[in-house]
Amino acid sequence: MRDIIMTAYAWGFGNIGDAAITPGLLGLLHERFPEHAAAVLVEAGHDRVRDYLHRVTPGALVLENALAHPFEAALAEARRHCDGELPPTDETSADFLFDTFTPRVVDTIMQENTEFTEALRRTKLVIYNSGMVLVFGDGTLAGRNFWGYTVRRSLPLLVANRLGIPYGVYAHSFDSFGGVPGQALFRRLLDEAAFVFCRERDSLRYLEGTGIAEHTRMFVPDSTLSFVERDDAWAAAFMAGHGLQPGRFLVVVPRTWLGDTIVRDAIGEARSNTHMATLRASIEAWVRSTGMQAVIAVEVADELPHARRLVHEPLPDDVRRHCVVMDDFWLPDQAAGLYRQARGLLTMELHSYLLAFGQETPAVVVTFAESGRKVEMVRDFGQPERLLDIDQATSCAVAEAVCKMDSEHGHVQERMRSLLLPSLRGLEQRALDIMAQALI
Repeated sequence: MRDIIMTAYAWGFGNIGDAAITPGLLGLLHERFPEHAAAVLVEAGHDRVRDYLHRVTPGALVLENALAHPFEAALAEARRHCDGELPPTDETSADFLFDTFTPRVVDTIMQENTEFTEALRRTKLVIYNSGMVLVFGDGTLAGRNFWGYTVRRSLPLLVANRLGIPYGVYAHSFDSFGGVPGQALFRRLLDEAAFVFCRERDSLRYLEGTGIAEHTRMFVPDSTLSFVERDDAWAAAFMAGHGLQPGRFLVVVPRTWLGDTIVRDAIGEARSNTHMATLRASIEAWVRSTGMQAVIAVEVADELPHARRLVHEPLPDDVRRHCVVMDDFWLPDQAAGLYRQARGLLTMELHSYLLAFGQETPAVVVTFAESGRKVEMVRDFGQPERLLDIDQATSCAVAEAVCKMDSEHGHVQERMRSLLLPSLRGLEQRALDIMAQALI
């Protein structure tokens, strides 16, 4: 049986970016390390993820999240020794985590003798996927629960560390490790990693400031850039059904966060409504200045009703007649197919930017401060003029940037094709070289 390279996690399908991250990485690994089998640890929704991954990346061993029960058992044991409470998040937590808690998790995994256990025994390298979940503290939107979020999300690396399996992080954003115990956890975990790759250089600077060892740290694009599946047949049918001509429409991807329990309160409905008004102004400018159509799509499934209600329906009648709003959620290969045919993209989401970039389609990205360090990847991709803060830029400035995608289309696309994409592909190959060293 072949040795395994294991990736964690496959994130699921509520977000086309989440669904593209794992196939993108698996494609890179298969091309460079065909002698190794690939195993994928699924975060949630195992059956659907398995069926999807087997379609787009045949041959991968897709594993259920077998860490959940050992993690809960170790938490229960920790509570018994702390009078029903979890261990305090002080300077002793990291020592307890590495020396007591993780060994308990590993012992339970090995006793249960699952498919995951057998895969671990053959694993020569564990890779943590692109994302922004290895975080802790008030400098993050989600990672404020040390045991329930930060430790749980870090389990694949903690287990690899305990078992002596080389491990690394591929193209992650590190918004903050907070104070104690986050700093202690990630300093030890990342110091002992075979590699730590960041998907923007701002995270590299942050790691440097925390004192984490410099070894094999580098900037590598999010693995969504290497998602190669593209459903051209679906895109052709969609375009035919809505009277869209190749190269004659703009795709707009809003994000309200109104359905997200974590971020919703940080953004607020009033502020989100202002964001949507800015997008509508850009759509109006696009339609009226270029005569082209616009497609309003989403990256996250629960945004579909908000896109219709807050972006499409309030448009002036003459503009709305030139717009299509998506009724159903889609997969990343469908999105890639449509982005390939678009004149340009206006997006509040970074993974649509990545999918479009891989198709050599120009984009304007409008974000806000709460998006975190990941937005800096647009600058690091060599397109700083394509990144705008939607709370700082005027509606006119955003609309002007969007309309420039038409007038500058050929120049921008050629620069992407001949300069930017080859440079980013070179970084991916350097990252794979480092992985190869970890496998020796």
